This record gives sequence, structure tokens and C-alpha cells, in this order.
Amino acid sequence: MELDFNENTEDDGHDETEGSDIASSTAEDNLSTPNKHEGKPEEIINQSDTSNTVDTPLFNESKGQENESSSDHMEESAAAATPPTASPQLQTPRTRDVSGRALDFDAIKSSSDLSDVLWHPTDLSVRPVMPSRKFDKGSDAIPSLPFHAFPPSDFVKLPKDKLDVLYNRIVIILNGNVNGEKENVIRYLEILGTNAEAANVLTNGPIMLVIVKMLRQSKALALRVKLSSLIGLLIRHSTSIGDDLANSGILGALTDGLRDRQEKVRRFSMAAMGELLFYISTLNDAARDNNPQESPSKDSRPSSSWQVPNSLISLISSVLRKGEDDLTQLYALRTIENISSHGGYWATRFTSQDVISNLCYIFRAPGKQESMRLTAGSCLVRLVRFSPPSIQQVIEKLPLKDITSSVFKGNQREQQICLNLLNMAMLGSHLLTNAGRHLLPLMEDKNLVSNLISLIEQGSEVLRGKALLFVALLCKNGKRCLSQFFCNARLLSTVDRLAKEKDKYVQHCLEAFVLSVVSTLPGLLESITGDIQQLLGGRRHGQISGLNSRNSPKNSIHFFPVVLHLLGSSSFKHSVVTPQVLQLVANLLKLTESPFQGRDDFQITLLQVWNQSRRSQQQSVITPSSSSAKFFLA
Repeated sequence: MELDFNENTEDDGHDETEGSDIASSTAEDNLSTPNKHEGKPEEIINQSDTSNTVDTPLFNESKGQENESSSDHMEESAAAATPPTASPQLQTPRTRDVSGRALDFDAIKSSSDLSDVLWHPTDLSVRPVMPSRKFDKGSDAIPSLPFHAFPPSDFVKLPKDKLDVLYNRIVIILNGNVNGEKENVIRYLEILGTNAEAANVLTNGPIMLVIVKMLRQSKALALRVKLSSLIGLLIRHSTSIGDDLANSGILGALTDGLRDRQEKVRRFSMAAMGELLFYISTLNDAARDNNPQESPSKDSRPSSSWQVPNSLISLISSVLRKGEDDLTQLYALRTIENISSHGGYWATRFTSQDVISNLCYIFRAPGKQESMRLTAGSCLVRLVRFSPPSIQQVIEKLPLKDITSSVFKGNQREQQICLNLLNMAMLGSHLLTNAGRHLLPLMEDKNLVSNLISLIEQGSEVLRGKALLFVALLCKNGKRCLSQFFCNARLLSTVDRLAKEKDKYVQHCLEAFVLSVVSTLPGLLESITGDIQQLLGGRRHGQISGLNSRNSPKNSIHFFPVVLHLLGSSSFKHSVVTPQVLQLVANLLKLTESPFQGRDDFQITLLQVWNQSRRSQQQSVITPSSSSAKFFLA
């Protein structure tokens, strides 16, 4: 199995400040490293993950994107070209939708099933857990060592005999008692580890086994911090890890580090563990790719030599509880975020009530840095995506109305997270206990319609697409939303303009949006037919108020203008006119031959609908027999 973040190692310096706390720890223990930056944890978190961070899509993981500049937008990352890696790394495609489909927009056919187009590649993006190392200008020079230290470009070309000699010299120093030499060797290994080929050599050779052994046996704080950091760095940049490391006790050593009293040890143990677990989680994908006859839905326990006990999953989950160091929590969140991208077995291991509850708390905790909050929100989206019943617990902790308010107030990443949660709640409304209690406050929000239209008008491509799907889901869950949205000329004109957009995701969302809304019309027309029949039969007394009246009675008749407005939209009119809809309209024409209170207003709109329908489809299999239609068409 080969793992490739497609990282440009020249850019490593942009996110290195997460590791800056090593400096202070080494200073305390007389193992100072003068080329490390110092920084407060809150500054480290802010610098490591800005508010508009660019997540790296699972299929196109770019070190350039890892810089997470606040000027970038997450939704642009899928379309942006990714520069080739600076170091020759072995590529292994690892993107799979949970159903086994590749995330390929061209392969998506028109469908009214909104779940087919709900997800954008950035929804399953992954980011390195382990921070890179940031050095002061000029400090990336190879330190002084009692042997010839080859630069990375030469190290990867060394023949086995020379490599063995170098290994022996390194091991002797690591096992020795001279702190200065030991520190310089670790520094040298860090420099080598940022090169993918060199990282592969070191990770799969005797050096890593020695480092793991030292981590298990060392009592010195500074050394444990450095060793756990080095392990994480090597695993992060490795594209292939052999089975020998699985038997080295590395999982146990990092687990002990997670239980350490010193927060610096816990931080880097968590980061290194996150990188390792993410690699292990990819092994199942590789096995399925190499065995295509096996059902994609079969997600059994991993068959590799790596065995991850439930106690370790519980330990990582416990890091999310209140009181843990923020950086350690951030690395745990990124671990869960990356691993849950695979769905199946690995996602279910973290889908517990305790984890969901803690993620909800962090996502809305006012005292947490934005980076942590948004990563927690991203974890929620992924876990619920692969375990739909979990949405019940999420909305118990995060009311839909509160999530909706964040759609219109947060930054783009938060908006995308919240739209995903809302869409999953609407799609899974049948799974909710007392769904009306959760949905009613949302649908009664007076600003919902105008705010959603503004988002569809002005949002990014990803947000526009997801907002369209949210509108469609609202309409499928409540007829009242049909009139609120589609008797609004502003929305229809915006939708017609979107039809000219070139973005594939927007187009697929728009197609699904149109088909989904149109699919509600037969049921609406049948309901209107039933209401009129009840009026004609005298079972429902009282008149039909004007179709534009705010005091319309609680029946479906006053929703009928929706059909007329849809027929006036270039995006909808051809989809609206189907034989089934025409037949239902013809039936209504026949019903209006008999008088009932409010018939005149209804009949005017009905004849306009029929006229518009005939214009949109000149040749129809339906020939209405009602005198009203014949008179109108004469």
C-alpha cells in the first residue's frame, strides 16, 4: 500500500508553527533546538488552520493546498489544478465513494434522488495530522555530525552497503549518551524525513525500529517529544510502510505517549498516531481495489497485520472530552476527520454517542478556536453521512434553526458544513423521532426564503449547489415551502441564470433540484383534486379564499399558482409538462365545470396553466373533453 499526499516539500514551512512548542520543551530539558519557532497554542491553532482553510480532496491531495491560506476557498480546491510533487512519490489513488463509486460528476445521471448529487469532493477532503517542521531561515542546513551526512537527494541513491554503514553510525549515536550528537542526528533525520523517498527508506529500515524502541524506554521529556514528533514526521511523508513496523510495538509506544502526563508528549503522540491510523485505514481500500470481485459494501475488519484495538479507539475518543489540551484535541479531530472519510468499518468505530456529543460541543463551543470548531463540524458531517441514524443525536444537540443561522453568518467552510448537516437532516427526516418538532421552527423562520435565495445568488459554486438541494428538500417535506419559494420571481430568475453556469457540480445540483421539485407536482395536483371533490361533495364548507390571500384555508388549493410560476421558468417548464401532469390538469378542468365557492379565481389560474402547458408541449396525448378547455383553446 502506498500513500501519497502529493506534497511539495518546499512549502512545508507554511504550516510548521504547529510544532513550535517543541522548542520550549527542549529548552527546559537542555536539549534546545535554536531553529524552532516558539508560539502559544492558540496562535499555533490559528496559524495551522485559518477560517477559510483549503481542504485537500482525497483524490488530489496537494501540499500546496495544505498551506491553508485564508485567501483560498475550500470549494475551489476540487477544480484547481494541483502542481506535481517536488519529490518523486509513488501515486496511489485512494478516492472512493462509500458505495464504491468514484466521485465523478460526468458519471452522475439526471436523478430526482438528491442523495446522488449531495456530496462534493471537498466533503471528503483530508489533511495531514502531523504538523510539518518549520525552521528559521538558513537553519535547514545539515547539522554537524561525526560522519558524512548525505543530503536527501543523495541519501535515496545510496547503495545498500553504504546505507548499512550509515545506519550503524546513526544507531550508535542514538543509543549513546552524548545529547548534542543525539540531538543533531534527530535533526538530520527530520531533514531526510521531509523527502518522500527518504522517508520510505527510513520508515521501513532499522532506524525506525530503533526510534520506536527509544520512545518506549526513554524517560526524558524532551527526548520523548522529539522522538514522537520524528515518528509522526516520517509516517506523514512515507508512501509505503512495511509489515515489520506493525510488529515493532509502535502502536503501544504511541498509546503510552497519549497517556503521558506531559501535554507536549500527548500532542505529538496524537499527531503521529493520527498519521499512522490514517495509513492503516487506507489498507482496506487497497485490498478491495486489488480484489474487485469482492463486494464494495463488504467492510469487514482489516486483514492486514496492523491490529487496532477498541481500547485505542476509545482512548482517542476520550481526548475530545472537556479539559484536554487544545492542540491534542485538534490532532485527534483531524485523525477522526481523515479516517471517517473512508466510511464503512473505520467510520463506525468512531460513531458513538460519546464522540457525537463531544463533537457537537466543540463545534459550538464559544471558547474554542475556529479551526477546532470547523474540524469538529467536518467530523460530524462524515460520521453522520456514513451512519444516517446519528443525525437524531446531532440535531438534539444542535437545533436545525441554529445550524441554519450559521449558514448565513459563518465563513464558507462553516456554511458548507451546516448545509451538509441540514441536507442530511432533511433526507433522514423519516429517521427522526417527532420530526415535526425539529422541522417546524426551521420552516417558520421568516428570513429563511430570502436568505437562501441570497446564498443561491451570491454564494460559491459549492454553496449554490447545496443550497438548491436544501430548497428542494424543504419543498419535499412541506407543501407550504412550494409557494414560499416558487411564487417568488427572484428565485426563479436566479435559477434560470444558474442554468448558464459552467460548473459541473452546480449543473448536477440544478438538474436534481428541478427534477425533485417537479416530482412533487403530481401529488400536489392530486391533493388539489381531492380538496375540490370534497367541496363539491359538501364535506368541506367554506369558500376558497383568493389565491393570493394570506388567510387561505388549510388545503392544497391555494398552492396551485406554484404550477403556473414553474411553467413560466425556462428551467422548469419542459420538465413540468408530462403526460401525468397534463392528465391531472385536464381532470381539474373537468371538475371546474361544476360550481363551488372560489371557483372563478381558481379557474382563471387553471386555464393559464393549461395554456402554458400546451405552449410548452404542442403535441400532447391528452385531449381534454371539458367544455372549459375547449372554449379556452378555441
